[in-house]
Amino acid sequence: MGRKSICLLTLFFLVGCLNLSDNFQPTAQVTEIQPVASDARDSTAPEIEFDRERPCTNQAVTCIGFMTDGNQLDDGSFYQAVWQGVERTKSDLAATVTYAEPASPEDYTLQFEQFAAEGYDIVVTAGHGLLLPTLKAAETYSDVKFIGIDQSQYVLSDNLTNVIFPQEKAGFLAGVLAGSLTKTKVVGVILGTVQSPTFRGYRKGFEAGVAAVDASVKVISLYHPGEITQAQNDPQWGAETARFMIANQADVVFAAGGETAAGALIEVAQNSSAFCIGAELDQFELVPDAQSCLVSSAIRDVEQEVFTSIAYAVVDQQQAGNYEGGFELAPFHDFDPYFSADVKLFFKDLEDRLSKGIIPTDGSYRIQKPPEIIIP
Repeated sequence: MGRKSICLLTLFFLVGCLNLSDNFQPTAQVTEIQPVASDARDSTAPEIEFDRERPCTNQAVTCIGFMTDGNQLDDGSFYQAVWQGVERTKSDLAATVTYAEPASPEDYTLQFEQFAAEGYDIVVTAGHGLLLPTLKAAETYSDVKFIGIDQSQYVLSDNLTNVIFPQEKAGFLAGVLAGSLTKTKVVGVILGTVQSPTFRGYRKGFEAGVAAVDASVKVISLYHPGEITQAQNDPQWGAETARFMIANQADVVFAAGGETAAGALIEVAQNSSAFCIGAELDQFELVPDAQSCLVSSAIRDVEQEVFTSIAYAVVDQQQAGNYEGGFELAPFHDFDPYFSADVKLFFKDLEDRLSKGIIPTDGSYRIQKPPEIIIP
């Protein structure tokens, strides 16, 4: 066990925070170092200053680097949730953090090399595009601990933790909600690229959830036609696609995929007779222009799972392998008065049974008594 681990273990006992699933108590703040991201970083992202007094080669400093597969941190969705989990380590673990948004896949190798050369202890990567590059980097830099988010690895490495999320189950919840809300018996789902198993999982689960309520309901499913780095940053396409679905009688639209999804949600909000459902994070505050249609969001507990995985790695208890994170429906916010106690209990029970694997998401399950949700 290195000096860093000894110091941090001592810190954990001092603050009385041994349960890694709970919030750690704030400790000393550490100045962040300059990001090693490419020049393509979004100009709205937070600026981080270089601390020449405490570089990552200092054994007393824990440095954590975060890298996306080209998508932006402030997407209001998945990548933002991962970044929130990484940022939380600044106050709760006294860590130094930075981020990178490589402009292209060719830059992944160079970024990993730079993280390793500058002495980073932990590198967190997010997105399907970094699945194989992260595995290769873990094999190349055995002294660095890697955490892949939304990457189900087929080859395991002792210094690599993979946190995967059951988007099929989250999508199933959204599908049951949509199937219970629709009056036209037409619903839509707008997704990022088909190249990502995350979005394919959302579609599979959503369609199965709708069918569980009423197999006669028609589902219009559309993926963004672009690459991974484009598919989640196209609000115009999201809006146009939502408009198309509403024109084809869809009265509930589920959207997942960063800014693309946000564009879809806002477009649905322009139609007072249609409802919308968000994904990844609770979209109610993130996309205020969609509040008039937003019934809920199918969220994955990304922030907590990222933080917990980092905390284990910090104290030399890294859990190598693939681990499944949590999921749930976000609050119903303005629509809460229309959800009876029995209906809320129904969805909580549904979440519990899905998490335990009791309910399949292959389209075969049928709900004997679907929830009755009546919204004027």
